[in-house]
Amino acid sequence: GVYGGVRTGVITLTDAQLYVPDGATSSVYTLSSTSFEFGAPFGVDVKLVGDLHLTAEVEYMRRIFNSLTTDPPTGFPTAFPRTLNLSGWSWSLGLQLPLK
Repeated sequence: GVYGGVRTGVITLTDAQLYVPDGATSSVYTLSSTSFEFGAPFGVDVKLVGDLHLTAEVEYMRRIFNSLTTDPPTGFPTAFPRTLNLSGWSWSLGLQLPLK
């Protein structure tokens, strides 16, 4: 069958690393933030044999992390934006097996 829906939830960006080259060395900043995500999945579920199913799904998810916090909190490059947009399309394939 064909299906569609809505996905929502709170997502946390933890321990993302930003490396800023400075001559022969690099400064490392750890980024963190929390966001509310939402999106729409669409998929197809095909019964292969018995209870064995194959699924194919595509979805678009909105994930915008506002107010990034950095560690260390000082020295962060002013040219880097304070918002990180990780929204986009994704796809997945799955195989559903019965557990009896």
